[in-house]
Amino acid sequence: MNRITVFLLLIIAFLPGCNREAAVVNGKVIYDSEIKARIGKLDPAQTEKYEKGDIKNVILKGRIQINLVLSDLREKGYDKRNEVLREWASIENEMKLKYFLNEYLPEKRPVSGRELRKLYDKKKEQYRQEGRIHVRQILVRAGNGTHTWDEAEKKITLILGEIQKDGKNFADIAKKYSGNGATGGKDDLGYFGRGEMDPVFEKAAFSLKEKEYTREPVKTRYGYHLIYLEDRNEDTFVPLEDVRKELSTVVQIQKLKESYQPVYYYKRINRNRPGYVVGELKKTGLKYTNRMFYNDLVSFFGSGKAPAFYKTKANIQKALEEMLSARIMNQESEICGMEEDDSYQEYIQPLRDEYLARRYINTVVLRDVSVSEKDVMAEYRKPETRKKIEGMYGKKFKEDLSFRKRVERESVLPGIRQQLMDDAREKEFVKYITGLEKKYPVEVKIRY
Repeated sequence: MNRITVFLLLIIAFLPGCNREAAVVNGKVIYDSEIKARIGKLDPAQTEKYEKGDIKNVILKGRIQINLVLSDLREKGYDKRNEVLREWASIENEMKLKYFLNEYLPEKRPVSGRELRKLYDKKKEQYRQEGRIHVRQILVRAGNGTHTWDEAEKKITLILGEIQKDGKNFADIAKKYSGNGATGGKDDLGYFGRGEMDPVFEKAAFSLKEKEYTREPVKTRYGYHLIYLEDRNEDTFVPLEDVRKELSTVVQIQKLKESYQPVYYYKRINRNRPGYVVGELKKTGLKYTNRMFYNDLVSFFGSGKAPAFYKTKANIQKALEEMLSARIMNQESEICGMEEDDSYQEYIQPLRDEYLARRYINTVVLRDVSVSEKDVMAEYRKPETRKKIEGMYGKKFKEDLSFRKRVERESVLPGIRQQLMDDAREKEFVKYITGLEKKYPVEVKIRY
């Protein structure tokens, strides 16, 4: 894991609680609680090689680096640039609505258990989990050096005649033909659910009742099957508790729409008619025009992506509904004073810091890092590199010129270029951080 990767993993900040100071960077305190909280946010696969104390030190180092970067970019006024502010405003729009709907409303206006139960019962079928089935089969393979399809069909028809009408001897017949030269199929498939078997086989199997078998062979890409349903587990439902948050969000949206009473005029959507009203919010009297609609799309998705919504009728109509919903939630969050709430600031400020630091590193610090074609070819021609590549692709790489050229073009050279670029960015990042450590005071107070 290189230093840039660690930096990007550890970039999200956590506001302090009442605990020890782990470090101070240019007057900004990093608390022990930030370090402990961050451990739970990391992917275990990225931390498993570290001891507990080691990972804490890695996180602390990353937190020191992020604060150094923030000190540098703020001193240079990067966070005040118009293009940075515009881009962040678009990101914050989305983050603010997510917080309002998923965090703020559930805390300030919790949905009652009765309301959730009512909606759950109404939508219960959506949460059905079909039971697994236990299946036996007789398979006569076709193709790939086994039977021809005609031979397989005749063979399976003969086998079908050996099965009793009530199917009681199916298991014995299946075992008799399982794994021999005539069939080669496993007779007892055990339990499986939807999406685990060939679609044709699966459809036939799930259509059977217990102790019933297919009266006609089922043809799949493997050959011909006879299928017997040994047992079926009962269907289950996802517990209410597991979908409580999802249902709460649905109820909150329903209540807001009932309150604001949005109206949509889909047929009036036309970018060339900016003054046309395409929607209303009856509660506030808002007349939502094409101009307002397009500006909202740009605000959320950027000027490059906004026009794409107009390409299909379904997309633009859905976008109108979503943008009016966003207006409703923004209006309601203003009424509630959410942006002045401490909990919102604790949520949004770390995200803003993350955005600023990521953008600054990529657009300023590492902007001029590059790798030339000469560098790529020099690396490619090194004996140790060639040996490694030839080991990956075998003799064909050395002996087949057309194969070698294609692999070089599609995989080898792009891979070398990317590795050299990563190394160059890493080197530049280390140099940059080293300079900041000399520029700004850093005091580490805890050694984990």
